[in-house]
Amino acid sequence: MRPRLLTSVLLLPAFLVSSLLFSADPRPELPPAQRVTFDGNTEVGAALKLLHEKTRIPVEDRRGEPDTKIDLHLKEVTFWEALDRIAAAAGAEVDLYAADGKLALRKRTGRPPLTGPQTVSYDGRFRTAIKRITGSVDLETGERSYVGVVEVAWEPGTQPYFLNTRVDALTLDGRKAAGSGGKNQFVYRQNADQFETALPTPPPDAKTIGELTGKVSVVAPSRIATFAFGPLDQIKGMPKQEDGKVVCRIEDVKLSGNNWKVKVSMSYPPGNAELDDTHSAYQIAATNELVLESKDGKRRFVALPSYVPAATPTSVVVEYNLTKDNRPTGEAKDWTVSFRAPAAVVRVPVAFTFKDVPLP
Repeated sequence: MRPRLLTSVLLLPAFLVSSLLFSADPRPELPPAQRVTFDGNTEVGAALKLLHEKTRIPVEDRRGEPDTKIDLHLKEVTFWEALDRIAAAAGAEVDLYAADGKLALRKRTGRPPLTGPQTVSYDGRFRTAIKRITGSVDLETGERSYVGVVEVAWEPGTQPYFLNTRVDALTLDGRKAAGSGGKNQFVYRQNADQFETALPTPPPDAKTIGELTGKVSVVAPSRIATFAFGPLDQIKGMPKQEDGKVVCRIEDVKLSGNNWKVKVSMSYPPGNAELDDTHSAYQIAATNELVLESKDGKRRFVALPSYVPAATPTSVVVEYNLTKDNRPTGEAKDWTVSFRAPAAVVRVPVAFTFKDVPLP
């Protein structure tokens, strides 16, 4: 198979994953979401600090105004519900799409949010919101149709590879509807993503949707395995490393004055979930990381693959080409090498419920 450039891999359409990728038996799952409890008055900065301590998820205060006192009453809520409650109390909103990729609070502008409808739903590590509903009328038949814009966010530590936008178990006011289209959207290194989905048509005289429920899913690593190999100038020919049934090998190393080239392979146990094709495997392989750390531990450099020569549900080969312009300074002997890749990748359902949502 001809090598594929990383840029080509990341731009490929994300084809449908049939069930799980690289899963082990028993089926791995994501760890449960952390819960937060707080009752009392505090400042916004202190609330964000407490949230960080409880969940290990940092959120920056970018409201651009002095810290203020807020009153919080949280009992065993998820990270997302706690963050939304902090934002609401501070008259702020959560920024999921900051240019630097960090979660932040920003000052709310424009009209205040609707207070009656429930347009945000929480499910463990995930937050789902219905952002917009648009309606249209067929002028020949008079038939109405509606499209909703749905947003799914996840805790940063979860970091899915794909958001599958097919909505299953869709129910509007107790009436079940067929699954709505859907595709795999590549969302690596994002905090959230949005998609459009057709909504069941409510009764002709309906002004609101009483209750809308359904499920989407994400494809995410249940955990990331780290394989430590030692000094860069000594890793060629080193024995394989194993994490359970996952095997990592350094296939080749070429070190010159200007270029460092490292080829790594991963083998996964057979007989688990299969892909309809290998395109999704290529996209996931393109996220594997080669980590260089200085021997004194003060400097760290993370590289993504330059090429993915091969990728299947049971094996991956990735190449890293570090030139003098895109690698850390120093000699190969100054850096130790580790490799980070998913130990297992799972499909995780994300359920949502919205209530009393106004119709256009």
